[in-house]
Amino acid sequence: MHIWTIPLRDKHGSILGVILTFEGEVEINGPHPNDQRMKERGWLDLLTGLPNQAMMQSHLRETLGTYADLHVPFAVVLVEFHQLSGFRARYGQEAATSMLKVLARTLRNSVWPTDFVGRWSENQFLVILCGCGEDALQTVVGRMHRMTSNANILWWGEELTLNALIGYADATEGDTVEALIQRAEQAVRAGDGESSASAASAGAPSAR
Repeated sequence: MHIWTIPLRDKHGSILGVILTFEGEVEINGPHPNDQRMKERGWLDLLTGLPNQAMMQSHLRETLGTYADLHVPFAVVLVEFHQLSGFRARYGQEAATSMLKVLARTLRNSVWPTDFVGRWSENQFLVILCGCGEDALQTVVGRMHRMTSNANILWWGEELTLNALIGYADATEGDTVEALIQRAEQAVRAGDGESSASAASAGAPSAR
């Protein structure tokens, strides 16, 4: 039995309270990369060790259910490394794999342990920020953007990086998985062509 704690934060980031839910099968705050059970059941992305798209969809449905029942705020963040194909063509698959592993660890370390981070597609990661309302969202996304921008690998004496496009959307009443992801995708496309962080929400979030 695993206990899932969701911190409720004010606009300054201070924790006002904690909501507890329980999970009997899956470790909510992300599986350990060496968890053989998770690998055998096909819940992990084998390259990064993060939850795969199917597992992230399951997490998102559960989080939406908690939002509908208890009105716990949350947001999704889609992080796209749109230059991955060119990076792979120039430096090779091994360099691309190393870069993705570094970016996966960077994203996991940029958010709370109770948040979900998974691989969404070949060049995209999805982050579910639990207990994160509009006031804190922009600050958290800004931190993620700074950390991914500074993530690098040393490859044959050259320091390599990848720029991130980031789109995010906060949950609203009646949301579905598809609607949330679509708004985050639209925000990513709004920032296409440059390293950016874009919002898709009911209102522009203020800094924490």
